[in-house]
Amino acid sequence: MSKNICFVNSNKIWGGGEKWHFETSSYLSQNEKYNIFFICNPKGILKKKLLNFNINLFEINIKNLSFLNIFKVLLIYYFLKKNNIEIVIINQSNDLKLVATAARLANVNKIIYRRGSAIPLKNSFLNRYIFKNLVDIVIANSIETKKTLNKNQNIVSENKIKVIYNGIKIDNILKLDSKLDLRKEYNIDKNKIVIANIGRLTKQKGHKYLFESIKKLKNKNLDFIVLIIGDGELKEELELLTKKLNIENYIKFVGFKEDIYEILKQVDFLVHTALWEGFGYVLVESFACGKPVVATNISNIPEIVITEKYGYLAESENINDITNKIIKMIETYKKFDKELLIEKAREFDFYKQIKELERILDLS
Repeated sequence: MSKNICFVNSNKIWGGGEKWHFETSSYLSQNEKYNIFFICNPKGILKKKLLNFNINLFEINIKNLSFLNIFKVLLIYYFLKKNNIEIVIINQSNDLKLVATAARLANVNKIIYRRGSAIPLKNSFLNRYIFKNLVDIVIANSIETKKTLNKNQNIVSENKIKVIYNGIKIDNILKLDSKLDLRKEYNIDKNKIVIANIGRLTKQKGHKYLFESIKKLKNKNLDFIVLIIGDGELKEELELLTKKLNIENYIKFVGFKEDIYEILKQVDFLVHTALWEGFGYVLVESFACGKPVVATNISNIPEIVITEKYGYLAESENINDITNKIIKMIETYKKFDKELLIEKAREFDFYKQIKELERILDLS
């Protein structure tokens, strides 16, 4: 008999958590063992992507205080009850407060919260109540995320936490036949070093430290350009910053892109200056495309970039160190072993991680 599982992610924009929920739910929807449902934002990117799969969607806007709205609680309660949902998998704190409440009222068997950021939980009465009484399992997407959960207090019982890394479909990436001519698309000279930076344009991704580093690199007589791939609320602010630093000729904002692997396969290396992460998806994606990385030594990133076989770690927010590591990579990127990078990426293969999740689902 099929098991009814409901994923919950009401974010409008696209990021690592949305990618995980989309790929996991769409994959499971093709398995006759599961009937997949999804609570999502009516205007979100996730909704558009999920329409192509056999997934029953429930659209709702969820905000921080939505759990106090009895009408929304009842809407979700009736949806879960009507569809005999046995497991819910929730991604965000806003969603958790509302949907976990409704799910417990609806006698859902298992309430699973997926933690995607290595940021300590606030030691609040509400969090202590939720993680003691409503949440049955917490999936942490890295060892560092697991460690950080209880940094302020033992809010989540240790036996509730399971580590399942994010996964990427490596063989699909390797088989990809790129039709993109990156240098022609963005009018980049054939001799110019092309560096990628991929992520939402938010404070978390530390773009201002990257830009300050580029200002220093500008004076080193190096011929390079950085493609800023992504969108977000800081776009205008960051564009103004490039003008203020007089580095417009070294940066190209290309916006959110679906063809990320086609781009990664044609750049020379990746730079990732995040201030915190749960799991650096883009680092593993870069390895799968045979490209080394310069990344900040925060959160779980040292779990991925363990040694200099795969790239260089720079001290977070340290402009001089970030600059020096980028210079080192410019000097050495051609020496990295492509096959070794791909082999490292295989440690985070999607199908390996999905088996870990299915063990939890099948035990529920």
